[in-house]
Amino acid sequence: MNLFSRFVSVAHDEGLGAALSRTGSFLSSLPRRARARHLRYRHGETAVRAFDGFEMHLAVRADGAAGRLLFERELDPPVTRTLRSLLGDLRQRHDSVVTFELGAHHGYYTMVAASITDGPVVAVEPAPDNAARVRANVAHNGFEHVEVLEAAVGSERTTREFAILDKSYRNRFPEHSEKVPDSTVTVDVYPFDDILDRQEIEPSTPLVVRLDAEYHENAVVEGMTETLASDRPVYLLMEIHSSDAYSGHTALERLREHGFDLNLLGSEDPPTDPDELVADVRGRDSNVEVLVRSPNAGVDVPLE
Repeated sequence: MNLFSRFVSVAHDEGLGAALSRTGSFLSSLPRRARARHLRYRHGETAVRAFDGFEMHLAVRADGAAGRLLFERELDPPVTRTLRSLLGDLRQRHDSVVTFELGAHHGYYTMVAASITDGPVVAVEPAPDNAARVRANVAHNGFEHVEVLEAAVGSERTTREFAILDKSYRNRFPEHSEKVPDSTVTVDVYPFDDILDRQEIEPSTPLVVRLDAEYHENAVVEGMTETLASDRPVYLLMEIHSSDAYSGHTALERLREHGFDLNLLGSEDPPTDPDELVADVRGRDSNVEVLVRSPNAGVDVPLE
């Protein structure tokens, strides 16, 4: 389908505004697409990119997380900068910090954490190809304190079908996908409480969790009941997803019930009242990033 035919189709199905927006996005992506073709010609389907403290093997793409990492050298700047600041401060205050990346994709935040702290880092990723990419990046950097768990996180221990879509960053459970998957795989699902128990971590050791579970964060937080009720310092950097059929604000409400502090990242004028913040997230039709801290979290993180 050529550009004009695509424009007419989107305008018919979604309106003129959507068609103009999509066309503008496509045209602005052309220089990056050309650079991706050039990289693919020089390096093949995978290229190595250097970051602050580590390197990554990345799929050569113009779009998605891999495209942003290839050409911008950073993913979600407010999250990256907050994570770096948080881990740097915690490392100075504590003997050890344990970091989890739930929904690791290619392991960018795993690499960020492993380059800053020598405490355990656990990457949890259900898609086999993505998990293999994380393992390759861990090995490339020689990060011996990183564990890669090829599994999903949810509210209970089970096995489920997981949808593999055309772009690896879109993989998710089928009920959250509007597209027919290219394939499905059967994955083990663990509550976060079970994953944490496996680590045998001292109760006073802080936890830093990066959570991006593609419309599944409500179930993930439901599986953190014991962690949330504990006295452990916990810091969650969460992407909260929203669509016509789903809102991750339920996860925030559960965290508020346990006395957690909520902060919206990447917003010029974020709500300061927690109830207003939850209501703001509930009313959105786009995803947001939130920093969540347990009542006894001792680090006052500068918000991006």
